[in-house]
Amino acid sequence: MISFSPFIPHSYQHLLDSKTFVPALPEKFYEGLLREHEALENVQTHSIAYENDGLKITGLFCAPKTINPAGHPVVIYNRGGRNEYGKLTLLSVMRSMAPFAEKGYLAFASNYRGNDGGDGHDEFGGGDVGDVLKLLSLAQNHEGFDGKNSFMVGHSRGGMMTYLSLKNGAKLNAAVSIAGISDLRGNGNFAQFIDENDKEEGLAARSAQAWPEALTTPLLLLHGTRDDAVGAEHSTQLAAQLAELGLRHELEIYEGGNHALVRHWDEVLARITGWLEEHRK
Repeated sequence: MISFSPFIPHSYQHLLDSKTFVPALPEKFYEGLLREHEALENVQTHSIAYENDGLKITGLFCAPKTINPAGHPVVIYNRGGRNEYGKLTLLSVMRSMAPFAEKGYLAFASNYRGNDGGDGHDEFGGGDVGDVLKLLSLAQNHEGFDGKNSFMVGHSRGGMMTYLSLKNGAKLNAAVSIAGISDLRGNGNFAQFIDENDKEEGLAARSAQAWPEALTTPLLLLHGTRDDAVGAEHSTQLAAQLAELGLRHELEIYEGGNHALVRHWDEVLARITGWLEEHRK
């Protein structure tokens, strides 16, 4: 069961103190987001909480202002980052959730365990994959779900969470990975996040390039050539593996695009929306 409560955006000072964005968002930019959110007429936003593995997990929900019974597709948005860095905020709402709600989707997102008031600790692709799968199940039981159209969109670490969700049985029409992490093996930057005795085994278990045959759901891969956080090879190499296996996918590379694809975002949203619509029943 999901509990819904009024969405109250984090204060700017909280975002600074928790280092949610590094570097910090300009304050004037954040104030602009607040005004844009207040001006939304056709979208409702709620904070959510639900239980998985006996833990309280927090998240967000965006939907059309009017929800028709059994009338909407579901999209799960998987955030990037780890712990409080990259947690769901007003920016997540305005950039990655409200655009889908405006097109009639029920958009759900999880902070993963241990984050933004949730219980437990972030496992960076461990037990927290279950938090995503549980949210998908709960979303598919929402009275507004149309019963046949479920999608997932992930950014950065969220791309990895999307791959892992597919590996672990998520039933989706199609999925999207934006600047997604697909290979952690041999990378000390990622090993520090994994609380396991066998680091290499833990890294391989989180690396889609180690098990591409599990990605049988139609998959759209998006990446920028100037991504200095997760190199474009994470998408190009995975795409090559999927092509060799004959698995349905498409790859879009944005010349000069950074990790967040900021300058290409309108184009990215249009590409994603087109991909989801193509796979609706």
